[in-house]
Amino acid sequence: MKCKIILLVLFLAGIFVYPACVIAAEQGNDTQGLAVALIIDSSGSMEKNDPGQVRIEAAGEAIKLLRDGDQVTVVDFADRASVVVPMSVISSVGFRAEILAGLSRIGARGDTDIKGGLELAYNELSGAGEGKKKFALLLSDGEPDLPALQNPRRKAEYLASVEQIAGDFKEAGWTVHCIALHQEEAGPLLKQIAGQTGGEYFFVRDAVELTSFFQSIMLVQKHAGTEKPEIYCELGSNVYKEGDVIPVQAWLRVKEDRLVSGPHLDVESSTLWLSREGHEPIKFELRDDGAAFSADERAGDGIYSARINVLQKGDVNLLLQFRGTYRDDAIDQELSLGKVEIRSSVSLCQQFSMYRIPLILMGVLLLLIISFAFVFKMARDRAAAKVSGTLKYWPEGSSAFQMFDMSRVGKEEVLISTDDGNWVDLTLPVQNRSFAFKIKKFYKKYYMVICLPGTFAVSENMPKSRQQVFHGDRFDVGGYVFEFDCPQADASVGKKADMQVLKQLSKQRTNA
Repeated sequence: MKCKIILLVLFLAGIFVYPACVIAAEQGNDTQGLAVALIIDSSGSMEKNDPGQVRIEAAGEAIKLLRDGDQVTVVDFADRASVVVPMSVISSVGFRAEILAGLSRIGARGDTDIKGGLELAYNELSGAGEGKKKFALLLSDGEPDLPALQNPRRKAEYLASVEQIAGDFKEAGWTVHCIALHQEEAGPLLKQIAGQTGGEYFFVRDAVELTSFFQSIMLVQKHAGTEKPEIYCELGSNVYKEGDVIPVQAWLRVKEDRLVSGPHLDVESSTLWLSREGHEPIKFELRDDGAAFSADERAGDGIYSARINVLQKGDVNLLLQFRGTYRDDAIDQELSLGKVEIRSSVSLCQQFSMYRIPLILMGVLLLLIISFAFVFKMARDRAAAKVSGTLKYWPEGSSAFQMFDMSRVGKEEVLISTDDGNWVDLTLPVQNRSFAFKIKKFYKKYYMVICLPGTFAVSENMPKSRQQVFHGDRFDVGGYVFEFDCPQADASVGKKADMQVLKQLSKQRTNA
């Protein structure tokens, strides 16, 4: 019974503890940091297999993927191995530049001592920080070819030593990932080292591919297997004109790192769909080929590009699709880029040219309307400024009256006087004394009686030289009684403040 309980406990522990350990180990890729040893072949044969020293650039691009706090060492080997860059902590952009400068010292001379490179790399990794995920990346173009290895016994001892060092890597839990660069399949040693340490082995014929292999291996070690690629896209704008070219650039990334096609990423298709309401979607292929047609700046950098010519105005919707595999898992992702507005490409000058005649006619018509309105307003204002209404008058003590139509004068003021003259509008015979006064209109609706020197108008037994008059008012001047008959000058519109203004204005104009 006790044995059954123990077995049950162990079984449950295996169910819950083991997955947790696996997850923790995978997360360790991303949380504990890396310590990597780059072991680079600098033998004379590399001058033939890598004449452009692409391996230096590849190592530099791999180092750029490291985060601050990660550690790196660079070892090269030819007749003998040497530490080009001691195990160093990545701390700043300037420090990265120093490490990259150290890579330039790697040349191509002598024979091939893979064992020496492994030994120095092991020593450097041993001095790296605790808790780091440690691994090595070994690049060579062949088998060890030191002169001493012509002796079969010494070669056997040499290969046994390599196996022993690889065993040390395995025992420490450090993988060695090997890249064989050669026109033909290289010897079995690199494949043996990778297999013994649990690393990956890759055979590369063209040195141009080294950069993508270095980067791919580094990214796989940097990120946990549970982290899946996501599509990222840069679109210049959401508004374009007819005839414009929409530049589209997209790539797959894991967190902040852009993935490149290589041993772990195979992009089968990268497609952009352009759809417009009422039309069939149009398919565009994005390419990472460095060609001018696709506007791709650099082949193999993981950025897939396309140039989309827009020929019709209106709204279009863009959708990105990526299909392929990453770390043996299928990729089937879509990303909507939303709506893009395509506006008319006709310029303002072209639009004016197209509608020139209608615009000119509209302008002329508008000018005529404005001119007519202005003339009409002036005429109306002038008509409104003229005196209107009638003036009844009769001698004091008489009941027979006469009427004078002031609107027939057609002026802003009417002059009534006992003196005869061309400037007098109404001449009356003298009753008891001569007089002269004006009835003047202000502000279209206000009227005033303005007496000339020596004349007074009597209203309510008060003689005045000037006074405002309203419809129906009576006043006496020189033995005559005058009655102002003008509905426009209704007393209800008169205000004391207006009267004061009118009096001041009438004084100024009279004096003038």
